[in-house]
Amino acid sequence: MGKRHLVIDDVTIQNKAVGKVGPILPSFQHAPCDPIALMETTKDCKVTADWPGQTDPGLVVQVSTDHMTYSSSNTSRTNMYYNTFVALRDKNTGKTRLLQANETVLSPKIIYPSTKNPLLLQENIEAKTFAEKMEASKHLIKSFGQAKGQRFYDQQDRMRVDTSQVEEKVMKAAGAVSEDRLTAVPEAESVQIVPKRNDGAGRKEQVYLLEDMLTKVELKHLVEAGDNVLQDFKNLAELKEAQKNRNLSALGVELLNKCINMEGEVGNLAAITLYLEGIVKFSRLRQGEMRKGEKSLQQFLPLNIKKKVFSYFSINNGTSNRIVTPELTDRAICHVIVLALLANNFKLDTSLLTESIRVRPDHLKKLVAMVGAHLSNDSVNQSQFIVLKLPLANFNVNYVGKKKNRKN
Repeated sequence: MGKRHLVIDDVTIQNKAVGKVGPILPSFQHAPCDPIALMETTKDCKVTADWPGQTDPGLVVQVSTDHMTYSSSNTSRTNMYYNTFVALRDKNTGKTRLLQANETVLSPKIIYPSTKNPLLLQENIEAKTFAEKMEASKHLIKSFGQAKGQRFYDQQDRMRVDTSQVEEKVMKAAGAVSEDRLTAVPEAESVQIVPKRNDGAGRKEQVYLLEDMLTKVELKHLVEAGDNVLQDFKNLAELKEAQKNRNLSALGVELLNKCINMEGEVGNLAAITLYLEGIVKFSRLRQGEMRKGEKSLQQFLPLNIKKKVFSYFSINNGTSNRIVTPELTDRAICHVIVLALLANNFKLDTSLLTESIRVRPDHLKKLVAMVGAHLSNDSVNQSQFIVLKLPLANFNVNYVGKKKNRKN
């Protein structure tokens, strides 16, 4: 036998202008359609076409049987991606005619029986308040509940306070107090985190001045203490030993070693380093060490510098204990950054700072920007530096970065 070829003679597409609807292919929501059984049980059938589009008839099909009525659901819409056709083949000529068909899903219309529950049949059901519900629960537990539940409500009844009595006692206690005798709550003092800065400076050496951070007397005492420290530590090995004993930080070892190897006058470099080391030591004190006060800081620091560190970077809470707020912690870190920049020609290795003082990398970026410095990366040595240069960096406290789009 030879191969049969499909020869399409005509294609009929339903159109609003023509007004004719193609064949309807029904199916049920709960089961497939049996055409023979559907013909036998159907008593009435209604088809309505609204034609919302040129080729979409918008059919509404309703089929009634002896026991149920079915209607087309919302899912029986014309598919926008393909059309369904019914093929009619003429056996004599062998030609095929295609007719556009409409697929529809029939769902039953169910009328639920009305309830006979008298509670649900009540028309005006008032919502109970929380107090009424608690009172009903209390009555139920006291009548049928366990002993521990009854003891709980008995204890609540004993601890209940009459509001009228409390109000009367308060009026007696505060009756003689007038509005004039009431003092306003003192406003919290704002913390100046960054040292005094000259934003209009023409050179980087004029942005931060040591005279704005230390008085002449404090600087004199620090210079004398610096000379004594340089006599006690004469080489890098002794500085490393002091670092192991937690008297010096990695940053302090680097700066004091620079003083030891420096030819000529050291100047204020050793004094700046000692003040910096006092702040670093203070930032790492624990609560028990904070109670000891100035004794917790290094012995080589002058007494007035120790008191300055405690008074400037902590507050008194009314007792012998001192509190370090997050703002004061940021103040200490900013002062360490500025002092290190002054002592190291306005360039600081970030790794020395993070090894000496506790600070998160993301928070360090904000503090560096607040100081006005810049973060510079050295791709050759794989290192990062904090550099103070003009123009100064800007920092916006209210700035919120954009969220990054996550790729799926």
